[in-house]
This record gives sequence, C-alpha cells and structure tokens, in this order.
Amino acid sequence: MSFKNKHKYQWKDLQGRDFLLPFIYWIGNFCLSIVILTIMIAMNETQEKGTSSFNVNITGTSSLVMEIISFIIIVGLWILFHRHSFKTSWIQGLQNIKQHWKLITITFIAMLVFKEIYPYFVDAFAPEQWKFKETQNDKIVEGMFATPVSTILAFFSIVIIAPMTEEFLFRHLIIGELGKKLNFYVMSVISIIVFASLHVTEAKSPLEIVMYLVIAVGIVYVYLKSNRSLAVAIALHTLNNLVAYIFMVIM
Repeated sequence: MSFKNKHKYQWKDLQGRDFLLPFIYWIGNFCLSIVILTIMIAMNETQEKGTSSFNVNITGTSSLVMEIISFIIIVGLWILFHRHSFKTSWIQGLQNIKQHWKLITITFIAMLVFKEIYPYFVDAFAPEQWKFKETQNDKIVEGMFATPVSTILAFFSIVIIAPMTEEFLFRHLIIGELGKKLNFYVMSVISIIVFASLHVTEAKSPLEIVMYLVIAVGIVYVYLKSNRSLAVAIALHTLNNLVAYIFMVIM
C-alpha cells in the first residue's frame, strides 16, 4: 500500500465550499433549537395542565423536525454550490450504484452477519462487565419511536438524513477531499476511527465500538473500491439503516 497518492493534488483541487456545510448544519441546528425551545417555554407557560410526558414527546418530535429542516437547507446549499455539475454528478452516482450493486449487497450481507453473531461472542467470552445485548446508540435510536408521528419522522432521520450527512462528512470530506493532500488510505483509517468513536460516546462497554468499526470498514471498503463514489457509500449506509429501521419498527 503506497502512502502517496498516484495523482498529485493541489490545495485548489479540494472543494473548499463543501467544508462550510457541516458548520452551517451545526449552527442551523443550534439556532433552530433555541427557537423551538423558546416556543415550548411559551407554550408551557400558557398551558394550565402540562405533564412531563407531554413535554418529552414534543421535545423528541421537535428535534426530528429540526433535523429535517436543517437537512433540507444543507442539501439546498450543496446543490447551489455545485449547480453547474450537480446533475452530471447525480447521474454518475446512480450509474455507480448500478455498476457496484453486487459489491454493495455482498458487503452489506457480511456486515449484517457480523452484527448478528458478534453479540453472541461477546456474551460467551467477554468479561461480565463488558457484556451487552445491544449498543447504547441503538437504545438511543429506539427512543425516537415513542409515538407514531416520531416513528414516521425517524424514518427520514435514520434512513435518509443520517446516511447522507455522515457519508458526506466521513467519506467525502475526510477521505475524498482531505485525502487528496493527506493520502486516501491514511484518511480512510482516520475516517473509520472517528466514525466509530462518535457512535459510542454513550457506550457502557468498550466492546460496543467493534460494531461500528465493522460498519465503517465496510462502507470505506466499498467507497474506495468504487473509486471514491459517494453515491455507493450512501447506498450501502442507507441499506444498512433501512433494515435496522424495519427491525426496530417490527420489534
């Protein structure tokens, strides 16, 4: 494995405007949260008989709505930034998914099998204090299914927003763009570690990170094998989250 890219990139080759989008997304979420919080406080002050459960449900639904609004704004900006090439990139992305559908399917099956058998190995061989049946991140996600409305909104968050935003950040920006100057393979390792680490911030067992390391490795693998196609990475991530969403709804 070479630690030098075959093509020598210049800093000007990086799509600099794309790096603005994560900051705009976070700032937008922060501003929207303040607006929603202000509205909720005003509603509670005028509510004669408010209950804590009412507040929790509204908060969860409001957070999902806020996430969807922020996502729509970011996608709009992304299209605006690349308005001259977006249509071509969109068509090429669909062609890449069609070309690599076997790679996506096989990798997904491998990831799914591992996620199913890994907890059994943990239960059989891990120290008692490290055992877990499901990750804390999954438990947090399950909290999004509190009401029928939040369950519907959770579909957009889990199946559409999360794959697109996470792949844009962890694959497109970290590997695809920064990798031009800092090496694609090196940035792939960093992408895997950061992705997995951010999914286990609430973990009770250090072994939970293995689940997300495997997911990250699978997505990075198809991303690199497809010549760094963001569409292929998003397709695999979407498929993974869609199946997880369906199981959560059924269970």
